[in-house]
Amino acid sequence: MKIAIPTNDRKTIAAHTGKCREFAFFEIENGKLISEKFEENLHTHHHEDGCRNHHHHHHSHDSNQNKHHHHAEILTQLSGVDKFYYYGMGMGLRNELTKNHINFEKAKYFEIREIIENLNF
Repeated sequence: MKIAIPTNDRKTIAAHTGKCREFAFFEIENGKLISEKFEENLHTHHHEDGCRNHHHHHHSHDSNQNKHHHHAEILTQLSGVDKFYYYGMGMGLRNELTKNHINFEKAKYFEIREIIENLNF
């Protein structure tokens, strides 16, 4: 099982997924953690201000492209995970995850270790 969690400090889940510093990826087999890696959130790298300038009511010429592709980096990073745990997430990203068949769930714990320890297989 491969899971992903947004984080800013590698210890706790980030309050806002789209603006997190990085994603933590964990592979679990037979109830044991077998690998852990961290990847920079490429979305915040390219969009320093997060998502606030990409609302659907934006009227620039490229707003349609932004509306449909502004979370493309996150979707690419999360492809292949069995479950994505989040704390806070905007409706746009939530809809895109659903459309791209990325399974997500609101975390019940703030500490990443607690999330991992309490996974239901």
